[in-house]
Amino acid sequence: MVTNLVNDSYVFSSDMQDIRIADVHDKLSLKIEVDGQDALSEIYYPDHSNTVIICDPGDIINEYFVRPELNGGDDRVALPPME
Repeated sequence: MVTNLVNDSYVFSSDMQDIRIADVHDKLSLKIEVDGQDALSEIYYPDHSNTVIICDPGDIINEYFVRPELNGGDDRVALPPME
């Protein structure tokens, strides 16, 4: 199987493209974890061109970000990148 993901690179979750997994000839079990929590655990089947497309992965993982509360006095917030 081939994916369009690049290891050791950073991307904003809002800029994440759909995940394309090519050359799939049977069902595909996919699990996405964010900080040790299961964000997605699904079984996919390839389309007529033997490709599985996971749409909007950024929307899926955004639900697992811990967002700090802003208290009027803070003018910026820095968070570590998520892996």
